[in-house]
Amino acid sequence: MHLTQRWLLFSLVLCLSLMVHASRTTVCSAGRPSSAERSYAASSISRQKTDSAKTSVAAAKGRAGRVSAQISSGADGGLKLSWDAGNRSADVAGCSDWKSPLLDEVIGSHNISKTRQQTLSKDAALYSDAVNEWSRKFNLKPDLLYAMILTESDFNPRLVSSASAHGLMQVVPDTAGEEVRRWFGGNGLPSSSELFDPYTNIKYGAGYFHLLQKRYFGFVKDPRSREYCAIAAYNSGAGPIMRVFGENRKSVESKLNAMTPDEVLASLLKRVPIKQIRMYLRKVLGSRKYFASTVSDGGSKSLN
Repeated sequence: MHLTQRWLLFSLVLCLSLMVHASRTTVCSAGRPSSAERSYAASSISRQKTDSAKTSVAAAKGRAGRVSAQISSGADGGLKLSWDAGNRSADVAGCSDWKSPLLDEVIGSHNISKTRQQTLSKDAALYSDAVNEWSRKFNLKPDLLYAMILTESDFNPRLVSSASAHGLMQVVPDTAGEEVRRWFGGNGLPSSSELFDPYTNIKYGAGYFHLLQKRYFGFVKDPRSREYCAIAAYNSGAGPIMRVFGENRKSVESKLNAMTPDEVLASLLKRVPIKQIRMYLRKVLGSRKYFASTVSDGGSKSLN
């Protein structure tokens, strides 16, 4: 065999080996999905990570001004994204100042009473340190976490639902709790006492939301569309939300990325079959308006 032919054969084998290695990643699913959903996620995780990283870099450059971004390989064969965004953290997970007629209608349909607002400021201030810390670490907006806490538990850290959802962000120990703990590098289930601790509960809730955005909906290019899907999925799991847009990953990706954010939001509000999920999405988006005016990325404006 000639030297050129040997080199071409070696290159082909090397490429195939790299492709196989990249596909051997583990999906951290939240909410214990079905075997079909696990297969669905596993088959797409490598591309999700790559697309998500590239999209995050682009979004960071567009929003943070001067940005130094780097994509590197992780120990598990996955991709890691890091950047220095200058004076402002890269806002890739959501943006509270998005405007659209449909979003304005959704926000306008949900109001927090003046009486509740008076006590809400004090309730939210109790957890501002934890909210600010974990929102920074997961590139989330504080106003989003506050809105989710209000919708999930009305700021009751001891609340337990009939489905065994615990605490401020209503984390279920043996589904989202177990998966997030594994993602953090631990084993087993978080205990009730752990999830009743506000700091730990917000850590788990924010981590779960991060996984929904990056692992399940990382292929969604538009950050607003991705966030809408993740908010709805926090209440239901990723499977029911994906089925609104298609029966397999290819069809879901194609459809979601061809839609505008308003079209995605309209589909979620109209086509998700469970009313509770639709109402949850409306409440979070509506409540966010209040918190966007009372908190900032670095802390509180008027929570006292």
